[in-house]
Amino acid sequence: MLDKLHLDVKSGLFVLALLVVTVITVMAFTG
Repeated sequence: MLDKLHLDVKSGLFVLALLVVTVITVMAFTG
């Protein structure tokens, strides 16, 4: 149970980081 939660948190952070990188890249290209 705890391992599953830890995995979800890790993948969630990964998705969040990917989103931030994407936003920064888009802003760099459009700005």
